[in-house]
Amino acid sequence: MRGPSYSEVAQALNDEPERWAPVIIGEEPNKAMSSSRELRFYQKGGLVVKLQGAKRGNWSHHGHDRYGDMLDLIQYIRSVSK
Repeated sequence: MRGPSYSEVAQALNDEPERWAPVIIGEEPNKAMSSSRELRFYQKGGLVVKLQGAKRGNWSHHGHDRYGDMLDLIQYIRSVSK
């Protein structure tokens, strides 16, 4: 029996960033700085996860020059490699 491919897992995570980003990051979004278009994490909202459009599931961490999709977010937060 074959499990899902890397791209299938990535797509599933990117399809539901509002569900998975808090789990991956380990905290709830900064509600005061988040919107229907993006979730912002940390006190200053520096880590941003897009919720709409072609970039849904993409994230960036301002000031750290890091960005990617939800699988990249796991690698970034957990300090693991592909």
